[in-house]
Amino acid sequence: MQHRPLRIVVLYSNGHLGSNIVLNQTLKMDCFEIVGIVKAKIVDCTPKGLEKAQKKFQKIGFRFSIMLCWQRIIQTTAFSLSKFLPVNDTLLKTSTSLTENIPTYECQSINDSNCQQFIKSVSPDLLVSAYFHQILKTETLAIPTKGTLNIHPGYLPSFKGSMNYFHAMLHKKQLAGASLHWMDEGIDTGEIQARKSFKVKKGMTQESIMVKTAFIGSSLLKRIGNTLMNQKAPKALQIDQSEIHQYFKMPQRKHFLVYHRKFRFFRIRDIFGLIIWRPLRTHWKHSWK
Repeated sequence: MQHRPLRIVVLYSNGHLGSNIVLNQTLKMDCFEIVGIVKAKIVDCTPKGLEKAQKKFQKIGFRFSIMLCWQRIIQTTAFSLSKFLPVNDTLLKTSTSLTENIPTYECQSINDSNCQQFIKSVSPDLLVSAYFHQILKTETLAIPTKGTLNIHPGYLPSFKGSMNYFHAMLHKKQLAGASLHWMDEGIDTGEIQARKSFKVKKGMTQESIMVKTAFIGSSLLKRIGNTLMNQKAPKALQIDQSEIHQYFKMPQRKHFLVYHRKFRFFRIRDIFGLIIWRPLRTHWKHSWK
């Protein structure tokens, strides 16, 4: 017997391409009804937020900071151009274009009382963390009736932490992956529900790996979502005790300098291909049928 779609709030990192992909893929899933979006600012423009951002930039270094900014500019340009195409309904939408239909709250911290009140007001069954960069505290995790699921861009437990798609390239790992797990107060320590690995092929960039993890993570979310919607309890994966538990911090200056000498960080054509060319090609194929 099939039941109603699960009411979910998507935790969204503003401007993050992986977060964008998950949001758009989730919109297409029959097992979910998105009743709210919590959008986190990448840079908090308050004095405290700017001070925190400055410390972060000092750690990652000038060249890495410039590369991240350049990547963001290219993504923003591609999204801006996509608005003028005749197939907007099939393109990746940003959270900004969805706010007319879905209640959205832009937060500095997901754990502040106003944000918590917003989440409570839409009565979610689930929170879904889509490449969300903030840590949720106990009070926030306790709001949804069924819990909080996180799409993690790494093969757990071997790739915990930040930017695992970057570290998969930096450390020349043959496999990368994505995982879906229940969130607790730890960092990527909750019960793993599903995961999938894939080979790191020649010519891949950290961004192309990240994009692949977003699509894989979305498919894992759909599978678990269908199970929960039918009121079945998904079984946690049994992890072999021999598997390595490894945590990776946000890459810093020294990591980027090593990476940059060996690999491409991203390709402009890949971004435009995903946001513009891929939807156009799909549209043309449907038009000729």
